[in-house]
Amino acid sequence: MNRQYLPWFALGFGCAIAYRLTIYQLESFKRQCEILPEESRETVDKATENALKLDTLVTLSRGVNYNLSRAAIRIIAERALTDTAFPTLLRHAISSTPSTRHTALKTLRFLILGKSKSENYYENDNDHILSKESELILYSQPVFHTLVHACLIALPRKIKDTETYTQRDEETEAYALECLRSLIRQPHQAGSSTSTLIRAINAGVVVYMKRLPSPGYPNIIAAFSDTEYQPTNYFLYDIHNWMLNHDDADDYLEALKKAELYVERPKVIMMGMRGGVGGTFERQVQEFHRTLRERYPTAVSVEEALEFAAAEGMTFENGEAVAGRGAVWQ
Repeated sequence: MNRQYLPWFALGFGCAIAYRLTIYQLESFKRQCEILPEESRETVDKATENALKLDTLVTLSRGVNYNLSRAAIRIIAERALTDTAFPTLLRHAISSTPSTRHTALKTLRFLILGKSKSENYYENDNDHILSKESELILYSQPVFHTLVHACLIALPRKIKDTETYTQRDEETEAYALECLRSLIRQPHQAGSSTSTLIRAINAGVVVYMKRLPSPGYPNIIAAFSDTEYQPTNYFLYDIHNWMLNHDDADDYLEALKKAELYVERPKVIMMGMRGGVGGTFERQVQEFHRTLRERYPTAVSVEEALEFAAAEGMTFENGEAVAGRGAVWQ
């Protein structure tokens, strides 16, 4: 071979080698970064997982490694929902012993909301510790019965053969109602014939509402209908409002009527400031228009919103003439 072509041949051969090495390295990097499907990963079999002792899992759950801690917590939670453990947990949630009841309800709350309450707690956090299959157990009718029963147990009751009443267990009520609110607010579960609202009604949530004390009002629903009422338990207040706006709200209203708790809400738009704050007439009109826009978002003008309101039989009052109440929709 002519020596003048030797450098070019070496350069071409080197480029070919470099090209092949680059392709190989890129493909190798791609394989390393690839996330395999769940079924293709190497996993620990169920028998090995079940062999882990509870004390070991508790120790791992308190470790500094987030992945190990989360995995241990998930295993513990899944074990709590087994056929042998979960019925026991529900029985403890309605125990006559307050400490046992509180512990069981805290556990239920953790299973339902996904984490214990702390400064870093966010209700809408999707980082849940249960699988979708296990979550379905929490929406079963026995869970609703247990939570409502716990609320009823928490109410003051007369001690047999005495004139003394037990103290109201507000801690039990708070945990049970927070769990119940979270369950009711979830969308209809696939494969279920009844909604969470119907399950709550069947569990007796309206019966619980009827037994609640409501000083100054005929019943708790009448209190909730008063815009100036300050509820002592916002979980129940949220449950009531959520059920009123549920797809099955008619069933809820029918249950309230049967329990003689139904309160007709007047269809009135009042002109004035929100929250009872005074202001100029121009400011009151601005707030009134904002109320219309919130109620009728599809309206292209105030006039069209007023037509929508008239079609629903709404009437209008001046806020200053109604005890200074604001521009709210009752």
